Amino acid sequence: MERVKTQATLSKINKTDAVDPLKTLVDVYFVGRPFGDLDQRQRNAGLFALVGKNRARARLLLDRTTTRIAKGVTSEQARSWVKKVQSAGWQVALVRGGNICYRSPVRSDNRDNTPIQRAGKAATAVTLRRSPQTSRVKLKRYVDPDGFGSFCVPVHWRSLPQLNPNACLAFGDCETELYWIAIRQSKPSVGVLVPLKQYAEAVCEAAKHWVDSGRIQGEIQIVEGKSAIHARLTGRVGDKDVSYHIGVHEAKKHFFCSYGWTTTDQFSRYRLLFSAMANSFSAS
Repeated sequence: MERVKTQATLSKINKTDAVDPLKTLVDVYFVGRPFGDLDQRQRNAGLFALVGKNRARARLLLDRTTTRIAKGVTSEQARSWVKKVQSAGWQVALVRGGNICYRSPVRSDNRDNTPIQRAGKAATAVTLRRSPQTSRVKLKRYVDPDGFGSFCVPVHWRSLPQLNPNACLAFGDCETELYWIAIRQSKPSVGVLVPLKQYAEAVCEAAKHWVDSGRIQGEIQIVEGKSAIHARLTGRVGDKDVSYHIGVHEAKKHFFCSYGWTTTDQFSRYRLLFSAMANSFSAS
C-alpha cells in the first residue's frame, strides 16, 4: 500500500471534492491483522464468510499483510465494507487519492486481540524433547535469511512474521492455533562465553517471565548426539493456558532457539511434531 500521507476518521470519507468528483472514490484494503474481541476460530469463520467460502481466496488474503479487495467504490460503499470486514474480526483500510483516509483503530491498552499469537512475542533469544519421528505430516526445510541454520516446517503452514519481530523464521497454522518461531543469537552478543547448557538454562529462566505463572516442566534435556537441549514451558496468556516446546541449538558462531506453542489442552497431540521440528535443526 502507498506510504501514509494523512489519516482521518471514518466520518471524513463522506466528504466530497467539488473540483474532481473522482477523488471521492475509495479503494478498500483488507489488512491481515485481528480487530475486535473475536477469537481465532471466529475470525477464521468471519474471513471465510467474507470471501464467499472461497478457501483459496481466504489463504491469499492471510498470506499478504495488505490486499486490495475493492477498487473505486463510493464513500457509502466504503463504509459498508468497513462494517463488514471489522465485523468479521479483521482490520480494514481505505485509500482515497493515494492517501489513507481511514484505518481500523488499534487497541491502546496492553491486552491483545490474539493472545495465542502474542504468546511468542516476548522471546528474544532462545524446547523440546527427543522423540520418535513424527508422522505423516510433510515437512519442508527453510533456511534463515542469513544462511546460518535451517529447520523443517510443515508444508501447509504459512509464514507469520508478525509473531515475533526478532524471529529469523516464523510459521504457523492459525486454524489449529499452532505456532512456531526460531530466533538466532550470535555468541558474542550473549555477553560472556558460555557452554550450551548454561545458555539454555538462562533462556528457560527468562522464558518463565513471558507468560503469567510461567513454569518449566521437569528438567531440561540434552539431546543425545546433537548440540541441543530441549525443555517445556507452561503458563497463561490472556484467558488461555499455553504450552511451549523449546529447543536450544548450538552452531559454530550462533545459538538458535526454537519455540513451538499451542493451547495446553491440545499440546500433547502436537508434541511430537514440535519435537521433530526442533530435531530438524541443521547449522550451515
